[in-house]
Amino acid sequence: MASLDLNAIPAALPMTPPLESVSLYQSLVQGGWIMVPLLLASVVAFAVIVERLFWGMRRSAVIPPRLATAIEELLEARRFEDLYRVCAEGSSPLARIVLTGLRNAHRPRSEVVELVEFAGRKESANLERNVGILGTIAAISPLLGLFGTVVGIIETFALIRAHGIGNPTVLAGGISQALIATASGIGVAVPSMIFYRYFRERARTLVLELEQYALELVTKLSSGDPRPVTEAERAIARKQ
Repeated sequence: MASLDLNAIPAALPMTPPLESVSLYQSLVQGGWIMVPLLLASVVAFAVIVERLFWGMRRSAVIPPRLATAIEELLEARRFEDLYRVCAEGSSPLARIVLTGLRNAHRPRSEVVELVEFAGRKESANLERNVGILGTIAAISPLLGLFGTVVGIIETFALIRAHGIGNPTVLAGGISQALIATASGIGVAVPSMIFYRYFRERARTLVLELEQYALELVTKLSSGDPRPVTEAERAIARKQ
């Protein structure tokens, strides 16, 4: 029985070359010129996310804990003049909405509620500043990626016409460009859409909290002894 020469097997089989890792820069270059607007879109989205997450929509900036505590205590004590002074010294959305209720304390309750809701809509617009940019980026990034895919496929067919289909290496560039552009467009769109939805919902939640403080003020002003309303009006008149 013939013996099997194991040493001859590796020599007879072709060795598969090891895969080379591709750097991020090489991927961007292979993706073609469409990667430039996608890269810019990702930078803008990142800047908006960081600004809204750590500055614009921080709860401590919108509803400062010390101010919220002071408002609750002053409302409970019905010290409307001190409440006006505290809110006038602040610059937060909570202070502005409560001031809206105080400045219109002499009006009928229904009008005060409408004015407070209008002030809440204004604060909501301020809180959602630049958030619409994320929605736009989330919408156009997949389209840019798709456009890059189409360009890559067109280049692939141009290479097929020039060189035929016998050399896969010649075709790899166009196919790689198409796939990288698609993946990049989706990669930019997904986090942009996630944070867009998150910021929209967070703004709505914060505005509801702001309006709750103002409506509690309206309830205090319109209930019980009318004397607090008179004190509030005198305080407002002195400040204006």
